Amino acid sequence: MRIKTIVRVMLAVVMCLTTLAACNGGGGGGDGNMPGPPGTLQLLETSFDATEGTVVNILVARSGGNSGVVSVDYATADGTAAGGSDYPAANGTLTWPDGTSGNLTISIPITDDDTVEPPESFTVTLSNVSVASLGANTSATVNIIDNDVEVIILPTYGYQISATPAAGPLTVTFPGDGGMFGISVDFGNTLNGDVNINVDVDNQVSIIDFTVQSLSSLAVDTNVGLPFLGAFDIEVIEDMQFDVGSPPTTGVLQISTATETVTLQAFIDGVELRLEGGMPVQYTWEELDSLFDDELLPEWQRRAAFGAAVLEFVIDQTLSVTEVFNFIDDQLATVNPLIAACDAFTGSPPAGVIPQGESTFTWMGSGPTPMGGDDFRWLFTDCWIDDVSNFDDTLLNGSIDLRDYIEIIDAQSRLIGTGFDEVIYNDFEIADTTENPPGTFTIDPSNRITINGGFDLAIIGN
Repeated sequence: MRIKTIVRVMLAVVMCLTTLAACNGGGGGGDGNMPGPPGTLQLLETSFDATEGTVVNILVARSGGNSGVVSVDYATADGTAAGGSDYPAANGTLTWPDGTSGNLTISIPITDDDTVEPPESFTVTLSNVSVASLGANTSATVNIIDNDVEVIILPTYGYQISATPAAGPLTVTFPGDGGMFGISVDFGNTLNGDVNINVDVDNQVSIIDFTVQSLSSLAVDTNVGLPFLGAFDIEVIEDMQFDVGSPPTTGVLQISTATETVTLQAFIDGVELRLEGGMPVQYTWEELDSLFDDELLPEWQRRAAFGAAVLEFVIDQTLSVTEVFNFIDDQLATVNPLIAACDAFTGSPPAGVIPQGESTFTWMGSGPTPMGGDDFRWLFTDCWIDDVSNFDDTLLNGSIDLRDYIEIIDAQSRLIGTGFDEVIYNDFEIADTTENPPGTFTIDPSNRITINGGFDLAIIGN
């Protein structure tokens, strides 16, 4: 019996020497007494884009086996990007313990400098693999994208203005004979047009003039206090050209009720009104502004003057918002909130007059839209400078929410789109001041105007 046992052991040894299957339970995958394959090491991707100020994470994978401790060396090499200035030169070893597989990460921070420069690149290469095999992907290129791009601002942009459903139509209420009355400005289609701008040597943007294109329209509804105006539509028949702070110099409006249509032809020095294509009535722009208050005039003339004023008012509010674009971009990036003191009125106010205040811009975070726009709140107290050379300025109180501000820049570094998805007025009041020399101002409380509602605003490059 002892001899038979020895023979069986010797036969088992011979079988182990001639085939692994007899010793590993019939398998060769490392689940018996003999180890499995160590696997292959390689990069998961061979190209990465990384913006200055971010960290690029390069993944190295172990696959096809996990037996034994394996390792591989890595090192960076300069291309057009220089180690030590554009990124920190790096080298090291990645090690996988026995029985593990999956990915390990090489993390390299990208330097954020203030230099405007084209895309640059460097490489990360694997070498000196231990135990495992080296796969096909042994080198990756990292492309550094500059975040200090000098944006080219175009001379002309198209704009679109439409109603903000969440905030409702733009409404204006102010005192009138017999009590408060109001105006609802419902954007019938959209206001479309072009704005021409100037950019100085310091990249500061100023608006030169703008156009309201034909087929733009507003629907106006007046309520308590203005029964003779009723509801009417304003439609731009021919493009209207405006200089900033001035009436239109060219263009044609139609102000229409259910029963009559008035045509308003704009000229550089005044307007021409026609009722149903009849004989023209001519006024200077100063005269047109005063028509609304003249109760002896026909209602159609007063309505036409009021309709022109409504269009100009909406445009003025839009331009006021667009003026903060460059202000937010240039300064709020480093200071939040950003507070600017009013400088239109410098003296101590008389008794009973709201004192000089401030404008405060606060970044509220990124908006919920897929484009990830930023939200701002613009808070102002009796601070609005229409024209520092004209002391008959307008004072305001309230705040405006500017939601989802975005900028779109093309491959040539041109600013081709910018704007707010929503502009919403909050507790917004206007009070006209009387004309005074510098250092003093008064406010007529009976002239107070309140604005509610909001609009969508987009400026799109041509």
